Amino acid sequence: MKQIVVALSLLTLLLSTSASAVTKVRNTDHGGFYVGFGIGFGSLGIDFNNSDVTYDREGGGAGVVFLGGAIKPNLLLGLDVNAWSKKEDNVTRTISTSSLCLTYYVAPRFFVKGGIGVGSANVEVDYHHSTVSYNETGFGLTAGAGMEFRLTRHFALVPSTQWSYQSFDSFKSNVFSITFNIGWYW
Repeated sequence: MKQIVVALSLLTLLLSTSASAVTKVRNTDHGGFYVGFGIGFGSLGIDFNNSDVTYDREGGGAGVVFLGGAIKPNLLLGLDVNAWSKKEDNVTRTISTSSLCLTYYVAPRFFVKGGIGVGSANVEVDYHHSTVSYNETGFGLTAGAGMEFRLTRHFALVPSTQWSYQSFDSFKSNVFSITFNIGWYW
């Protein structure tokens, strides 16, 4: 997992230095709809309510899906879905947050985002050819930052970091992730 974080960090650094020449000639203003997705690495932290038990953060796969539209050339409104998942032995755990997000471009390529929405937790246990699952929904928050490197007028590489928080009846969790995304703008 550490190799994935290092590789994504190096790729982001490489893109930020080499893609600057490409993006100088591309228009990064937004005027319509957008959609995109990405994958990467995430770190999950959990705090159980009314318990002194502590858990170390753990790594897993992360993904993001985003879509929406432009309010202004530098302000977007959309739906962001951030997810973290890990399968260990016969147990698959997934934590996700679906948020209504505002994305603000503080510079032509650099953006920050934040949103409020719904958190979801799912645990599936495979046992003797059957699956037992537990699901819980609750409150969710999302925050993030990233860069947009236009390769064409409608296509961009969008490396980013996301932080999401989920509050459920039995526990609270948060995920920090680094993802390498692609996006389409029209």
